[in-house]
Amino acid sequence: MIADIILNSFGNFMSMRRGYVDDNSVNPNYDDKLGEILAIIFHGLQVIIQLSILFWVFFLFWKTFLFQYGLILSLIKEFPLLMTIVLFNIVFLIGERFSKLWLQFLGNDKIAIYDLYDSWYYRTAYYIRNMITPIAYGVCLKSSITVGDPDLYKPYKWIRH
Repeated sequence: MIADIILNSFGNFMSMRRGYVDDNSVNPNYDDKLGEILAIIFHGLQVIIQLSILFWVFFLFWKTFLFQYGLILSLIKEFPLLMTIVLFNIVFLIGERFSKLWLQFLGNDKIAIYDLYDSWYYRTAYYIRNMITPIAYGVCLKSSITVGDPDLYKPYKWIRH
């Protein structure tokens, strides 16, 4: 989680298109290929970290009685906030990072980083994702402690007579 926070901090301020330089700059021929490559690597690593958090949640439930006997809906009912917040966090991360990639690197306009926040869909995804992420981390930590409850590993609570 700390690695994701660090990558998010660097990734928010790294441009994928010629750093902070635009056509009106003192040196318009400046081209920072290393910065572009690092920005793409940081964004990719962030997606990988979020997917690893999803797999971590999966492995937390691996040995529970509910998971072993296919009672996945009961498991989702037991941890509804965890299941939804982790998925929302991944969706908004991919949406925010892809829109940044599109606006700065792939799209027709290829805008500079300081013009990025003029895009309403990037700004919306950026703010929602940065509000969801701390909540998701807190829910993940709380759920990892809750999964230690012995009732999740014993059948007597889940089998109805």
